Amino acid sequence: IYAALIYFALTSAQRISKKENAELGKRQMEFTEEGITCVTQDKSTTSKWSTIKKIEQGFSALYIYVDPGLAYIIPKRSFTGRKEQDDFMSFVNI
Repeated sequence: IYAALIYFALTSAQRISKKENAELGKRQMEFTEEGITCVTQDKSTTSKWSTIKKIEQGFSALYIYVDPGLAYIIPKRSFTGRKEQDDFMSFVNI
């Protein structure tokens, strides 16, 4: 179990939505036992784990859905290796 924050500096993470234009660019994501905080140059948003609808694993990315058409996309290249990715998946599936 992770007690500390997990930080990922994502250089090309994307947040997509059917309801609005896609947001692209650099962002920092913090994963805690309370939820996910996404920080961009312009704003910071926090999603509690209770609001997460589902988590899926694709070929090249992990998708954390906060709404059916809105997901945090975490490229698998953000991880240093398979073990770090597996540890992260175990953490977010709490």
